[in-house]
Amino acid sequence: MKEIIEIKQQILENKELVKFLEENKIRFVIKEVQTGNCINCGKEFVLRGIGTSNEKKFCSYECRTRFNARMQHEFKQKYSEEYRRKKKEYFKKWRKENREHFNDLVREPNKIRRRELYKKWDEEGLCVRCGKERDNPNSKTCKSCCEKNKKRGGSK
Repeated sequence: MKEIIEIKQQILENKELVKFLEENKIRFVIKEVQTGNCINCGKEFVLRGIGTSNEKKFCSYECRTRFNARMQHEFKQKYSEEYRRKKKEYFKKWRKENREHFNDLVREPNKIRRRELYKKWDEEGLCVRCGKERDNPNSKTCKSCCEKNKKRGGSK
């Protein structure tokens, strides 16, 4: 990076070269040099033109192949039976230790959703349990939901 900046300065300081370029109507364009950091090794490198995104992520072909090989290895490990088994055991252990917290995480969104549906269906005149049309406008539920509730031992 420093070398490129020094070369630019040398070209601009060389008055004979600049005069020659102007006399022969040669257009000389100095572009800003963009740099990036390699994803694999973290080394700063000069971006190579307008190319694929790989040219903007990796400093060399070797870094790209090393990175891809490592990612394939991690992918194979992550989706192996042993990895899944360990993650499942870890989750079961966590769920057992944090049962109340886990239940709250699952139940609270359901409660909120059910309240919203209840209000919406009640305003539209639909059964508040299944969303079908009510048989009796004075009742909140349809006939089939009333019968199910009676079988379970509920009121009505």
